[in-house]
Amino acid sequence: MRDPRSHAIIQRLNFEEALTGLLGMLDRVVRVSAFLTDRGVMVCTFRGRLRQGRDLSAAGQERDRGGEEFFYFWTAEDASTGFFLAERDFATAEWNADRTVLAVRLGPVTLMVAPDEEAL
Repeated sequence: MRDPRSHAIIQRLNFEEALTGLLGMLDRVVRVSAFLTDRGVMVCTFRGRLRQGRDLSAAGQERDRGGEEFFYFWTAEDASTGFFLAERDFATAEWNADRTVLAVRLGPVTLMVAPDEEAL
């Protein structure tokens, strides 16, 4: 997967559109790479079938976070490897030209979510 600064931006997305894009990838085998946005340095990568956890705004999160929604996406069978999508951390998201790579910027990190070409 390429540096997040090097992919061709075709469409900028808001939080809801980014969430919809991720939901559209559910049950597909993907590779998720996390980059430090300002440096383009990959800090981790993981792969597997994309699943979505429950909305984590329930059970105490809502009181602490002012009612905003948290979503958990994972790739490992035991749900231990994944990422949170929260509107308060969301900066921007973008599709590449062929709408196969979704780049989501959350604070100082950019997540690149794409089909896992090795699994195809």
